[in-house]
Amino acid sequence: MRTSGGIFDKNRIQEKIQGFDKKIAEDGFWKDKISAQKILKEKKFLSDILNNFTFTVSELHNLEQLFELALKENEISVIRECEKKILLLLNKIKKIEVSCFLSDDNDHLDTYLEIHAGAGGTESQDWAQILRRMYCKWIEKKKNKFEIISEHRGEEAGIKSSILKISGSYMYG
Repeated sequence: MRTSGGIFDKNRIQEKIQGFDKKIAEDGFWKDKISAQKILKEKKFLSDILNNFTFTVSELHNLEQLFELALKENEISVIRECEKKILLLLNKIKKIEVSCFLSDDNDHLDTYLEIHAGAGGTESQDWAQILRRMYCKWIEKKKNKFEIISEHRGEEAGIKSSILKISGSYMYG
């Protein structure tokens, strides 16, 4: 049952975090390091969503009060400043929304990206290499880690195919 509406269910996220806290407190939690790291990573991700939500709600409430006061006092500069902050807040809300879409059980798993040159010879192989380089830069910009699992170079230039593994990514944040 969704209590907050839309894609964000604050209570469900809080319950998941509490469940992780119980697992972390169990004896032998660190025996399986890989499982422990996944749990800690997912708990941090959900905590970040919840903290961002709490901050956003508080900031929106403060801006609303300031805006109403500025309207009563006819403070144009304060009204404009509130409008700017509201736009920044809306951008933050959009990012939080994407994070909420990526908060299901399997969304922390690795992502695989395959690039194939296909037909077209040297030009398509060059284009495939440009695409791979572009994606690698984008992944790094998003502060994710990747490795090239497989790559077949073209005979003259570029690549025929490439497979990237993007580690445990929440790529859209």
